[in-house]
Amino acid sequence: MRLLRVAFVAAALLGTAFGSWSACGDRRRVCDPGASQGCACISGGAGAQVCADDGSRWGACECGAGDAECWRDPGSGLVWQVNPAASVMDASEAQAYCDSLDRCGFADWDRPTVGELRSIIRGCANTETGGPCGMTDTCRGDSGMTDTRTGDSGMTDTCTGDICCRNEACGGCQVRAGPDAGCYWATALKGECGMYWSRTITARVLRVDEIWIPAPAWTWYVAFSNGHVSYTDDYRSFSAYVRCVSR
Repeated sequence: MRLLRVAFVAAALLGTAFGSWSACGDRRRVCDPGASQGCACISGGAGAQVCADDGSRWGACECGAGDAECWRDPGSGLVWQVNPAASVMDASEAQAYCDSLDRCGFADWDRPTVGELRSIIRGCANTETGGPCGMTDTCRGDSGMTDTRTGDSGMTDTCTGDICCRNEACGGCQVRAGPDAGCYWATALKGECGMYWSRTITARVLRVDEIWIPAPAWTWYVAFSNGHVSYTDDYRSFSAYVRCVSR
């Protein structure tokens, strides 16, 4: 009789253990394998997602072909062109290109700021958002007068460090060592691994022999081949790619 009671208790405990395991398994399941449900696409349209074979998660939202042309950065919430303009252009042409873009249901495409471009850098801690590169949307050097000196070779620009916000870290990282086939951007993005325009401009004046005179503004860009953040003062002849953003 005592052995029978022991066997009964053991069986009950074993059944409880299996029941708990089964219940735990049920708790891990979030959907029925193969089931589908609606989801929202970037364009605002409706897509569909399918439950994984083990029921542990819903798959990616499948949308129309047009939505594949855009990517929403989960970190910033910004929507980006997946495939940017195919050729380089000057800054004015880049702005006109973005102004005329109509894609994924958005019509407010724009040239990104330098801070927005930095938000899609991946794999270069120096220039990723929050990295030590001092060039941001709020530190553009607008309040810094650029001190120059005349000499045999003409005027020399000496704007460095805190004066213009661009420091050594803005030089980026090793060339073509980024996480996406050498490019320092999110793997969802495509395009040439080159220099991309921002819309961020730094106004400047120069001091020559104690006289301050107007100078060409700097227009900033990011080179995704090494995560380099820099500028040009020749926006009319300097050419770069552009990847438009929708806010």
